[in-house]
Amino acid sequence: MTGVQTCALPISGEGAAERALSLAAIRQQMGDDEGVARALRLGFEASPGHAELRARLADFYNGRERWADLAEMLAAEGAAAEGATSVARLREAAALYLDKLDRPADATTALALAASRAPGDLSLLVELARCLGRAGRPDESRERIGNALVRDDITAADRVALLRLRAELSTEPDQLADAIVDLEAAYALSPAVAPDLAAGLERLRTTPAGSGDRSLLLRLFDVTLD
Repeated sequence: MTGVQTCALPISGEGAAERALSLAAIRQQMGDDEGVARALRLGFEASPGHAELRARLADFYNGRERWADLAEMLAAEGAAAEGATSVARLREAAALYLDKLDRPADATTALALAASRAPGDLSLLVELARCLGRAGRPDESRERIGNALVRDDITAADRVALLRLRAELSTEPDQLADAIVDLEAAYALSPAVAPDLAAGLERLRTTPAGSGDRSLLLRLFDVTLD
């Protein structure tokens, strides 16, 4: 049987991982990158727990900067896994979608699934909230932050971070007053928020609703002098 014919054998069932690695080696000798990728991918799909196959496929995609393939592999792996492994893979996929591919919608899908599997992870919530904002879904982002803020198990530092983030995402003119409310609440917990609050007050003063409002100017002086 020739090498080309051997490469046509199906990669499934018992011994799939070994056949995949053998076929990938043959395709590599032939200089057939697509054949290598297909053999490794089919082998990994048939034997998802095979560490060598996973490493070879990930290295293949990474070495050739095939970020979309790598992100899809990680997203599928994360969806199929459980616990911390699932969350880690989904976060890796989201990072590639954002940083390498500029696909925030796909990153949001991955992070939303991760957040559903680790609802107590506030750092994951922050990642998802920022991603939603980047994907053009700031309303959903603010809603998720609001749901977290009503929890009674978050620290003061976490509360400050969430309030600042929600204010950061409230950028439309009709949302600036809500942003100030959040920044005032954060400032009451941490004086370090003063520069953000001052900047927010100044932005509000430049809007038609805030123009000429002496109380805003007085509050800005207070915050600046504290």
